[in-house]
Amino acid sequence: MADSEKLQIASYYLDGVALYWHQNFLRSLGNQKASWEDYVEAIYYRFGGQQDPLEELMELKQQGELEEYIQEFDILWNKAEMSEKQALVIFLGGLELEIKNTVKMFEPKTLKHAYNLARLQANTLAYRKSPSYVKRFLGGFTNRPTQTTANFAPNTINNITNTHPIPQKPTPPSWTNNPSSSYNKNHIKPTKSIRSQEFEDRRLKGLCFWCDDKFVPGHKYRNKRVYALSVVEEEDGGLEEELPEEEANVRELTPHISLDALEGTLGSTP
Repeated sequence: MADSEKLQIASYYLDGVALYWHQNFLRSLGNQKASWEDYVEAIYYRFGGQQDPLEELMELKQQGELEEYIQEFDILWNKAEMSEKQALVIFLGGLELEIKNTVKMFEPKTLKHAYNLARLQANTLAYRKSPSYVKRFLGGFTNRPTQTTANFAPNTINNITNTHPIPQKPTPPSWTNNPSSSYNKNHIKPTKSIRSQEFEDRRLKGLCFWCDDKFVPGHKYRNKRVYALSVVEEEDGGLEEELPEEEANVRELTPHISLDALEGTLGSTP
């Protein structure tokens, strides 16, 4: 096909400003014939600008709809004349962040695969913004009844309180180490301190440790209570006084329990 026929056919696809430029271009030639290469170069400089197509392709970013980005990318890719592998890297880098991360996760090998994955993710994001999605998945949260606080007059609150007293939480009894408290009086066992020498004398004579009666099997102390017997080592010049039972009840001591005293048996002789 001759170059003149190519110029004539190209005019059929031009309109507006491009058609006016085409007519001016042919008129400026006069009687000279223009080659097809000169025509393409002239129309490129008029409408394409001086920027390199590869530079434009690398600067291209998705600003709106995905389909608009794909269309602009195909046009610039055709002008840049690069391999599909390189174009795939540039295409993924220009996608929106929410779409790009999902598409990269599937590691597409071709632009066709990347286009399909990007469209699926874009449709998913658009559906999540639709009212039907919000009503279906978020309706349980938005339809919850909100708690309302009733406003009562001060007199009304006082009448309600007086008519129906508000039950108070029972306060647990606090523990105290005070010997004078009733709890400690009832639970502290009386303790009798006895010197080691007296302990040995009573054991050798067969006397009860709590009274002056003879200890025999089955001996029962007149005051049936549980006692703690404390044997105190004698010190030089020191006397150990026996405390009355009333003072022993309120004295806070660490008890030492004797099994012989609990069972009412006579200890073995060393």
